[in-house]
Amino acid sequence: MKNKNQLGVLMIAIMVLAISFTGCVTQKIKLHEAGKMTLASTKNVNLKANHALLSKSAGFDESQVKGLEGKKTKRKTKKNIVENYEKLKGDNVEQAVNNVIESVPGGVYIENLEVYYTYEGLKDIFFIASGDVYGKKGKDERNIRGFYAGCKALYKNKIDGKVISLIDDQYCLWRETGERKFLFFKRGNHKPKKLLYDDLIKVDE
Repeated sequence: MKNKNQLGVLMIAIMVLAISFTGCVTQKIKLHEAGKMTLASTKNVNLKANHALLSKSAGFDESQVKGLEGKKTKRKTKKNIVENYEKLKGDNVEQAVNNVIESVPGGVYIENLEVYYTYEGLKDIFFIASGDVYGKKGKDERNIRGFYAGCKALYKNKIDGKVISLIDDQYCLWRETGERKFLFFKRGNHKPKKLLYDDLIKVDE
């Protein structure tokens, strides 16, 4: 009986440490403003070319940090935000800007650029950026955070669906495309849902 009690206490301690560690991972990001620019690029840009707005508010900014700090934000959403941060951060400003441009297919330059820096640990400093990405017109003419009308995306990490339309910088209309069995019947006609981009995983390139 004593061994069982000790095992129970140990398991509870491990769970508490795991939850505390997860909280630290999702709460550690703190942005400091480094500067703003009206236009920036890491590529050769022909400003006379016919470029279109491909993705508004692309990249990583303070709004996503607020999502991490929000008590009502889902754990999965926080995980997605941290993963997005890890993909977009750079060792210098040039890399951070390039990461945002490259995250949008066809991206060439950024307008309304905002650059931030953040510390990790005692010495490491990283840069991260956000802004409106412009580039060549095409399949992804209207693109927000990598999502565009018609792209395939998973919801709850397992439900197949497709983005129907982009509503704004935070939400889109998404419709489940797979069939679900309900008793002896199949349901295939699903109504579109208004979802956060952070709750979807893009699976189509």
